[in-house]
Amino acid sequence: MKNLLVVIALAMASTSAIAASAQKTTSYSCDDGGYTFELTHINSNKVKFVDGAGNTATLKAQPSASGEQYVSSQYTLSLKGDMGMLVYKDKSNKKSYPHNDCKLQYYLNHKNGR
Repeated sequence: MKNLLVVIALAMASTSAIAASAQKTTSYSCDDGGYTFELTHINSNKVKFVDGAGNTATLKAQPSASGEQYVSSQYTLSLKGDMGMLVYKDKSNKKSYPHNDCKLQYYLNHKNGR
């Protein structure tokens, strides 16, 4: 029985290591380099967003007719291939700030959760 528990524990540990190694970060530049952000894919339904000013948010995947779409209370990100568009809404939701022509700059695969 102890051997079975050890095998199960090892299997679970390797599964979490595989999940951590599957994380990737992508970097985008918008508005001819005037605005940048990075996305770290947490899982198939969520990404962590960090822009060049240090603002962060967790965006959730939404159904999209084409490409990918991620949404939070203040951000809407639409991606297709290496291109995208990000819209930021201020906290009052009265004014929107679009960032157009977002281009993929690079992506990193993280190993061991880094």
